[in-house]
Amino acid sequence: MAPTTESSCLTQPIGVFFSPPLESLLLQNPYSLASYLEYIRAARHVSFPCSRHIYLRAVSYLPGSYKLWRILLAEFTAALRSLRHGAPLSVVCSSPSLSSTSHGGASTEGSGLDSVLDPEVEALNSLYERAVTNLPKMPVMWAEYIATLLEQHQIQKARTTLNRALQALPITLHSQVWEPFLTYIHKHADSVPVGTLILAYSRAMQLQPNKVDEYISTLQSRGVYDEAARLLGNVLDKQDSSSLGKSQHDLWLELCNLITSHPTSVGRQALNVDAIFRGGIERFQSDVGRLWTALADYYIRRGLYEQARDVYDEALESVRTVRDFSLVFDALAQFEESVLRAKMEEADGDNNDDDEQRLQSETDAVAAGAPDPLLVRAAKSPSALSDLDLRLARLEHLMARRPLLVSSVRLRQNPNSVPEWLKRVELYEGDIRSQVSTYDEAVSTVVEGAGGKDDGRPVELWVSYAQFHEQRGDVKKARETFERAARSPFKRAEDCATVWCERIEMELRQKCYEDALSLSRRATKAPTPRHVVIGDAMDHDGEENHDVAGAAARSQRLWDLRCDLEESLADSLDDVRAAYDDRLARKLATPQTVLNYALLLWEKTFFEEAFRIYERGVSLFNWPNCVEIWRTYLSKFHERYEGRKMERLRDLYDQCLSSGCPQDLSRAFFVDLARLEEEHGLARRAMDVYDKASSRVKRDERRGIIELYAERARTLFGIDKARDVYQRSVNRELGVDASGVGLPDEDTLALCVRWASLELSLGEVDRTRAIYSHAAQLADPGKATSFWTAWSEFEVRHGDEATFREMLRIKRSVAAAFGPENAIAAAAAAAASGAAATEALPGFVASTQQPIVGNTISGGDFMPSASFAGARPGYVFRTGKSGVGYYLDPTQAKSGGAARPRAPPATKNAEEIDLDLDDDDDDGGGDDDDVQAVLDAAASAKERFKRARVE
Repeated sequence: MAPTTESSCLTQPIGVFFSPPLESLLLQNPYSLASYLEYIRAARHVSFPCSRHIYLRAVSYLPGSYKLWRILLAEFTAALRSLRHGAPLSVVCSSPSLSSTSHGGASTEGSGLDSVLDPEVEALNSLYERAVTNLPKMPVMWAEYIATLLEQHQIQKARTTLNRALQALPITLHSQVWEPFLTYIHKHADSVPVGTLILAYSRAMQLQPNKVDEYISTLQSRGVYDEAARLLGNVLDKQDSSSLGKSQHDLWLELCNLITSHPTSVGRQALNVDAIFRGGIERFQSDVGRLWTALADYYIRRGLYEQARDVYDEALESVRTVRDFSLVFDALAQFEESVLRAKMEEADGDNNDDDEQRLQSETDAVAAGAPDPLLVRAAKSPSALSDLDLRLARLEHLMARRPLLVSSVRLRQNPNSVPEWLKRVELYEGDIRSQVSTYDEAVSTVVEGAGGKDDGRPVELWVSYAQFHEQRGDVKKARETFERAARSPFKRAEDCATVWCERIEMELRQKCYEDALSLSRRATKAPTPRHVVIGDAMDHDGEENHDVAGAAARSQRLWDLRCDLEESLADSLDDVRAAYDDRLARKLATPQTVLNYALLLWEKTFFEEAFRIYERGVSLFNWPNCVEIWRTYLSKFHERYEGRKMERLRDLYDQCLSSGCPQDLSRAFFVDLARLEEEHGLARRAMDVYDKASSRVKRDERRGIIELYAERARTLFGIDKARDVYQRSVNRELGVDASGVGLPDEDTLALCVRWASLELSLGEVDRTRAIYSHAAQLADPGKATSFWTAWSEFEVRHGDEATFREMLRIKRSVAAAFGPENAIAAAAAAAASGAAATEALPGFVASTQQPIVGNTISGGDFMPSASFAGARPGYVFRTGKSGVGYYLDPTQAKSGGAARPRAPPATKNAEEIDLDLDDDDDDGGGDDDDVQAVLDAAASAKERFKRARVE
């Protein structure tokens, strides 16, 4: 069947597709939705033009079926697009027969051509009209209809349809019909009239305020900057959050950029531009410089240059960071340079092409005696030349002010920075009035304690201010400044004392000596109770909450200055002594003060008075602060009386050493006392002093004292006394004496070697060997190699095979005793007993730990011990006549028990030399060969030694 026209297709059925069974069902029930849907599914295998009569018949019987209308409109639209091969619905019909025909009142306003729409498109619009008429509460139907009209560019009809939809739908569904219309306007903003755009968005934002960002961007794209600025201002006033995720800071900067970029367009709106920028400056401190330059740029673009300069000046006086200052200053300098350049171009005129020729002619004219052309032009237009000079001077003045402006910025950022205030004074070099005003502003602005550690103190400002007047020769002003500083509420007594010291030094520079002395007495005067308590200083008596002036009166610096001035300028010695006595009475003296006072009296031949001052000094100070006072006191006393008052001098030394003298400082006093006893006293007393010193000086200094002791004993009393010194010292250091702490093992070994050398020089070979054997318990063969070398050389020269073997046996036993296991056991035993580290080496022969008596080593009836070191057979630990230690147990002695401790069996050493001389003929191992080789070498060395002596 051939197709008919569009109107006939929509008004009567077309018998293209026919199904008798379905037709019978519809005749029985023409209002059955299921029958129509079944009929439609059966007709889908044919094209839509051949089956549209079924759709039209269905909606005519069931006009309120949403499902039928959706299927019909979808099939119609798809068929229409397929027929047009994807072309937009706005394509118009170019048939001449339709050029003067209008269908359904449709217009072609969107096409811009004098033609009508395609009949098929018009039929689609008619179907949508019927659908929304029958289903006015369906927003999807309205939205699709509006989108179809906008695709045809029928904007006016789409607006009308939108109004009908808004009137028909509840308000909760309005957003669905607004969406296609706003999307179209935003996408085709360049072709949509501005009025339509503004009206549409204004109505839509009443329901959807989150569209404001889209609206603003659309307005900016169409150049409607005044409305965009107004909307941004409203958003910022309401503090609404942006739908695009922009912060208030970003929106504010966007508004400022919009105003700055388009000042003329934005100026038509009733916006307070100045208030907008200043509000952003107060609110966003990170962009202060940027906002100030933007405000100035706004006035520049509008031609308001003076207002722009005012903005720049205000910005320079208010910014608080150097970064913002640099932005503003650079912008102002660029603005002034551009204005100056424009004025220079204006004054130069339009004859730039003839500049060289005009310059040459003017030069020739001046050479011929004609007036200067520059003066002639200045006379003709003096205003232009003076304006140019004024602008040039303004630019130069701006550049010259930059250091001061930077200083102002830093002081606004930190008004308590004293170094910055002093730099600002230097910037005003040559301007006395400005320097004075700067000083006054600084001392009134800086608050002590409000700044950081690097900000200085207010006292530096006061001192610099006074020295500024002094350098100018105005001493009166300098004194007034110091008086103001003294009354200033300092929080630190040191600052107040600095003010007084600087003023006194100024008086000395001005040669006003009496004034300087009176000021020092005034500054150190004790405060009266009428002073107001403003500080928390504490004096030496434990009193708290003194005022700063009172604490400054206790300043060491002030008192040192006063004492110096009293010694130099006082009228009599009594005034000087009164100052020193006052300082000592108030407990403000230092050890150096005591020494100075005593030296003053010594020079004035008041010797006993000087000694009393020394006595007061050592009673004021504890060790080690009084060490210099004691040294000077004792030396001066000896210098004064030499040996005439030895008893008094001994008492002084005893007082010094018994008053808590530290061990590291006592050696010098002991040595000096011993020498004095040797020179002016008794040698026996000197020996007693050395003996005390050997146990009371610092541990690492005892060896030197003992060696000195032995040397002086040998000189004064002979060999026997020196031998006794060594014997008692070594016994004490080996733990037999009850004195406590001994020497380090290295020093003890060194003493034993010196003792052995002394005995050997006297030919006492047996005593020398006993000393070596006695000291061997401390000599680790792995460390004390020098000791074993000395003993070996001694045995080679003065011993025999038996003694050499005994030396080797002892060396091996000591090596075993110093092994890791025995060393750990010895350390644990020493820690448990509290004894010294040199006591009771485990695994070693016990008899070697006994004191030397004559040529033998014996235990005796008493073994001293500072603390209990374990049970010892035949002895009991108690306190008796000889002190604390192990005493012989009388009950065991009577019953025949052990009266002396026996040495525990020595640990068997696999490498020990067999000392049994009866087995010399047996077959031995390699150790006998080694020993024999050593003995042969020793014999050979002994023969060479004898020959050398004979020769």
